[in-house]
Amino acid sequence: MWPGANLPMGPPPVGPAGPTGPPPPIRPAAGWYALPITMGVLAVVVFFGAFALLWNESEVADGRPVEGPESGVSLRLEEGYGYFVYVRDAAEPDECRVVSGERTIPVRLTDEHSWVASEVDSYAYAATFTAPVTGQAQVACAGTGGWIRVQPDDASLLYLGLSFFLSLGLLIVALVSLPIIMLRRSGARRRAAAVTGPPYGY
Repeated sequence: MWPGANLPMGPPPVGPAGPTGPPPPIRPAAGWYALPITMGVLAVVVFFGAFALLWNESEVADGRPVEGPESGVSLRLEEGYGYFVYVRDAAEPDECRVVSGERTIPVRLTDEHSWVASEVDSYAYAATFTAPVTGQAQVACAGTGGWIRVQPDDASLLYLGLSFFLSLGLLIVALVSLPIIMLRRSGARRRAAAVTGPPYGY
């Protein structure tokens, strides 16, 4: 009998351990891709929605302002759209009226969109009215004691500008967040593979 033939054998050599559990979750989750997609869609909706709603108003807002005595200035009006009245001597008009053909139509003076009225040399914003007719007409005011200036309400131009920058901001967020999400998920996959690895090191 060979020496040591009956000695018990020790445990087999231990090789590299294989995976002992499920791989760690990939973070951020795939659902985060909804963020840039939603931002991109929202940017398109805001941009084209604003232009669809405000295009006609912006066309009217591009109209030429006119100046003249309070007894009447002639300009083209668009029914239902607002117009600003400026006065030279900062005297509030008592009343204004629109003369179209044989008709004389008093208009209600308000301060709608006064916050967006632009600065005009030698004039101060006085009131806003809504045009009661479409076409060439005269606007006359009383009580100002001097010249007046009438121009379209241009708030729609400001709203269009704001919608453009809002859409641009949303689009930038979408374009920046998409590669960030992709890079972070790719890094998480590499870290998960490094932790788990294939069985026995293969």
